[in-house]
Amino acid sequence: METSKTFSIRFWLKKTAKRKNGLVPIYARIKVDGIPSDLSIKRTTLEDHWCPKSNRLNPRVKGANGINKYLDDVYAKLLDCHRQLYSEGMVITSNAIKLRYLGEDRTLRTLEDIIKYHRDKEMPKLEPGTSKNYGATETYLKRFVKKKFNSQDIRLSFIDYTFVVEFENFLRNCTPINKAQPLTNNGIMKHMERFKKLVGIAFKFRCIPQNPFNQYNMKFEDYDSDFLEEAEIQRLASVGIRDSVAFPKNRTA
Repeated sequence: METSKTFSIRFWLKKTAKRKNGLVPIYARIKVDGIPSDLSIKRTTLEDHWCPKSNRLNPRVKGANGINKYLDDVYAKLLDCHRQLYSEGMVITSNAIKLRYLGEDRTLRTLEDIIKYHRDKEMPKLEPGTSKNYGATETYLKRFVKKKFNSQDIRLSFIDYTFVVEFENFLRNCTPINKAQPLTNNGIMKHMERFKKLVGIAFKFRCIPQNPFNQYNMKFEDYDSDFLEEAEIQRLASVGIRDSVAFPKNRTA
């Protein structure tokens, strides 16, 4: 029942789980690129009733038609899960198909999904001075998506190396959020760093097949600042200054 060189589905009996009454559980084996993932379909049969050639019950057995029809339905649904993952640009593995069939696959499918996941799960771990900067990066990303795709959101499959480079170019030429503070090269690189973290989450969860930032180089410019960075100011503010200055005692003649 192989549908392509890299994807196949077949049903089999898990004889090692044979029950005392002789019934054997029926399993589906999904295989992608030679890697299998087994799925219990919650049906059983006697070993003598099973036909290894057709991977179905012998049609002459009483009640076989009902179970065989159920197996056909499971097979069709697994094929549809494969089709869904393919159309969404998701990484297709045997386990991904299994999880999609069970309704247990991840819901991170779009850029907005990743942004929301990062807000809910990752930003609470960050210092306030760091987390507040993600709001600006998110705004720039949404403006870029709107300009490039005329859409409020995009599937993660659209985020590739070209997307990364074009987002950088967008930042270099767009109107800044705060018109009084134009985007400098290093400011742009900070936005790219934050975007890289978002993309890294998508790659970690295997929502995209590869991380486009592996081919991208950050280009920070060295400079001597006459002012303290915000993080430096926060560190100074957190230091208690007590008895740090010693004053000489009054002397008497």
